[in-house]
Amino acid sequence: MKIYNSLYSEVINLLKSKTKYDVYVDMDGVICEYKYGEGTKILNGETSVYSEKRPIQSVIKLIKKYYKRNNFFILTSCIHKQQINAKKEWIKKYMPFFNIDNVHCILSEDFNKRIEYKVDFINQSLKDRKIYSILIEDTHEILKKSWENNRNQLLPVLVINLIK
Repeated sequence: MKIYNSLYSEVINLLKSKTKYDVYVDMDGVICEYKYGEGTKILNGETSVYSEKRPIQSVIKLIKKYYKRNNFFILTSCIHKQQINAKKEWIKKYMPFFNIDNVHCILSEDFNKRIEYKVDFINQSLKDRKIYSILIEDTHEILKKSWENNRNQLLPVLVINLIK
């Protein structure tokens, strides 16, 4: 029987290697909690929902540990423009080490379009940068579609695999 390393171990080995990787990290449900029912508040344009989000410390600590060694980008989606500033303020508060210029907020008119827009952004980024990348997400469809288009250039990681 062959024993394989866990996906967690594989990601850590990549992040601490001499090669510099691009790492795209989702926000809601990955670095901050996503509570059942808050989708309605987000659709209604409530910005206070972001200030109340609890940080997911295990993922933030992982990012901080390998931040200087790799190219980290937060890739998140918003329904309303004012939510962009609320998300950036959350990042400044809980991740002060993070370069706010590396936060990309994808504006979409609804939750379904955000999947398409995020996948398009990832596809274009990989095409432009031509560097092997890691995508850390909690939405299976985004992981699947991004990987289908970029199998030789992307490691898709469901965030639960990074929780120790």
